[in-house]
Amino acid sequence: MIGLDEALLRNIAAVLLILFGLILLSGRLQQKFASTASGLSSDGQPLLEHISGDSLTGQFLFGLILGVVWSPCVGPTLGATITLAGQGENLGQAALIMALFGFGAGLPLIVMGSLSHQAILRFKTGLSATGNTGKKLLGCLLLIVGILIVTGLDKTFEAWVLNHAPLWLIRLSISV
Repeated sequence: MIGLDEALLRNIAAVLLILFGLILLSGRLQQKFASTASGLSSDGQPLLEHISGDSLTGQFLFGLILGVVWSPCVGPTLGATITLAGQGENLGQAALIMALFGFGAGLPLIVMGSLSHQAILRFKTGLSATGNTGKKLLGCLLLIVGILIVTGLDKTFEAWVLNHAPLWLIRLSISV
């Protein structure tokens, strides 16, 4: 194709998965990552306090600024998703991974956007706990996948899944 070493790219992607997994599992590493990427988000926070959510324009600006403020939180997840998509051997598989990431990232924002400001304040503690649990689970998954790739055990796992998965699932996954 273009002369890139597949094994090298695979190992780089695996190391990135491991790094993002460790970031998501460690509060201290998350803080360091967030402070490194906080230039944009620190500029957006004061603007949130001056926007009225009563108008359509205000809602648009509120969402736009939230995107800037939350960018350090999304960074590790998006980076890990791009790395996972890079592991795909065909474009359809990579596109499916990115589409699922987009759906997964967008759905909570749509739900939160449809709730009133007061409802969000009532659910804030629960949402925070759920988010922390989700980060830990994603961190574990990224760490496991990265280690499997680095050790080559992902191929063994893939063979096991292919031997035990129903035929309709295999057809679904290769027809993408």
